[in-house]
Amino acid sequence: VLEKIMHICLETVSTNEAKQPQEHVDFCLEWLCSICRYAFNNVEDFISDIYASHILRSSLQCLSGVQVEVGTMKSRRSRRHMDDKETENAMGKFKSEEFTDILRDFGQRFVAWPQLLGMKTV
Repeated sequence: VLEKIMHICLETVSTNEAKQPQEHVDFCLEWLCSICRYAFNNVEDFISDIYASHILRSSLQCLSGVQVEVGTMKSRRSRRHMDDKETENAMGKFKSEEFTDILRDFGQRFVAWPQLLGMKTV
C-alpha cells in the first residue's frame, strides 16, 4: 500500500494532470521526500526485511526516475501469473534538487556501510 501511495504522490508531483491545488502538490512532494529519507536512514533494518526492502526499492525508483521492470522484480513462479496490467507500471519522473541531494546522501552512506567494506569485488 505504501509503495502505491508513493507512486501516486510522484505522479501527482510530476504531471499534476488532475490540476491539484499547489498546496496538495507541495504536500505530496514533502511527504515523498520524508518517506524516502526515513527509508534511507533505516537502511540497515529495511534491507533485510522482506516487506521494507520494497520501500527501499520504490524510494530509489521514485527519486531517480529509473524504473525496474516488474518481471525483473518477480520470481519465476510469480511471473507466470502476471497479467498485462502488471507489466505496464509506468512511473512518473520528476527532477528535483532535493531528490538529487537525498540520493547523493544515500549513495555516500551506503558505500560507507561497514558490511560492504569486507566484501570482495570480482
